Amino acid sequence: MSASVIPIGTSAHRARKTTSRKDKITLDKLQSMNFSQLDRLYRQLAPPDTLSELNGRRRGYVLSVAGLQHTPTAKLVSLLGNSRLLPWQGISFTARSLIKGSGINRINLGITRQEWFAFRTGFRTSLIDARPCVHMNYQLRGNPWYIRQLIGELRKVDQDLYLGTGLVRMGQGRLKLLYFAIT
Repeated sequence: MSASVIPIGTSAHRARKTTSRKDKITLDKLQSMNFSQLDRLYRQLAPPDTLSELNGRRRGYVLSVAGLQHTPTAKLVSLLGNSRLLPWQGISFTARSLIKGSGINRINLGITRQEWFAFRTGFRTSLIDARPCVHMNYQLRGNPWYIRQLIGELRKVDQDLYLGTGLVRMGQGRLKLLYFAIT
């Protein structure tokens, strides 16, 4: 399925699941969910109304990696994903308009902090469920070939809390690699 541009203001774009205060999803709750639970939640969410909501330096957390949820490694991923030991520290976003923007990943290698792996953002249909999402396109000339195979998608959980998924191009298909949160 090819992703298409989603016009802002469509009923599909605005169809966000409402939750009561007791059902409120927090970062802690996201961090306690497994891959399947995160996948179900992601399918219920909608993107932010504009890309400018994402502007700024966002802290990133790896929540779950595909294929590891029933292994001892899952706990290690969870611990690393919540710590400053993970080299990936988050993403910096810049909206160029209400519907287009760019971003870059922040990487901390201990002795150096870098901004690597730029991407373009825009509203598109999800490769997972054909509903609107913020699409993160890494197919930029300055990125290494293996990074250009990545696709990110993002939806809003709550104010200043977003759930994302990372996919990789595999031939004509896509493989869902992980879920992450940004705050």
